[in-house]
Amino acid sequence: MTGYRVSPEGVDATLRRVSDRAQSLAAALNGLEEHATAAVAGAGGSPVVAEAIGEFFSRRSAMITSIGTRIEDGMAGAAQAVAVYVRSDEEMARTQQGHASRVPDWFVGGPKG
Repeated sequence: MTGYRVSPEGVDATLRRVSDRAQSLAAALNGLEEHATAAVAGAGGSPVVAEAIGEFFSRRSAMITSIGTRIEDGMAGAAQAVAVYVRSDEEMARTQQGHASRVPDWFVGGPKG
């Protein structure tokens, strides 16, 4: 045994921190359209600025979407892995108890004589 141990509470705390940061990121991204509009307006409605901002977002749209997808998938995967770990740990414990219950009493007490 390697001593590796999963703490469901620790995983839960980590996932909550990731969720909090993801929500902060989502809030920042939700305000980008307003900031872009303000930047274009601040530049006097310059078509060059508008085109540059549009190009910037069109080139990064897939990347920004993939960040959210990876965060969601990572959190779901971690939660599923912990559930499987806990279920397997309980199953191994039941199996061990089943094996132990079938050991003859004379064997548990050690050799006699």
